[in-house]
Amino acid sequence: MKTQGSIAIASLFISVAGLQARDIEKGKPAAPPNVKSVAGSYYCGDGLGYNVTLTLKENGTYSAEWHGCLGKYGDASGSWKLSDKQIALIPKTERDMMKGHLKTLDVLEYKGGWVFVRADDRDFYDKHGVSRYSCFQKRDQQ
Repeated sequence: MKTQGSIAIASLFISVAGLQARDIEKGKPAAPPNVKSVAGSYYCGDGLGYNVTLTLKENGTYSAEWHGCLGKYGDASGSWKLSDKQIALIPKTERDMMKGHLKTLDVLEYKGGWVFVRADDRDFYDKHGVSRYSCFQKRDQQ
């Protein structure tokens, strides 16, 4: 049993070292040409307790849902506005864990598409770069 524990700990350290050793990829702050270019469905999450889907519609409305291992944790909807390199979300309805969760997103160009980083919570992105955990990525580009 002690050997299995040691192997598990060693594997964890190797995995973490591998994440730190890889080149960190980041998007470049950029202003999208229009609303249509960023409209779509985006995802950010860990696959467990934090899984947020954000849908930006061309008509200027949005919806968002947060799901986790215990079900739906909250939702939000309202309008959104693209302004230079940021998206402002103006909620009409916010429930449960989504209350105040999404306000302003920094827009970054990444591999010919767009990713969004919560402007009020950039630490993880700044440290680790683009990942499904650190920024919203278009669902069909993950």
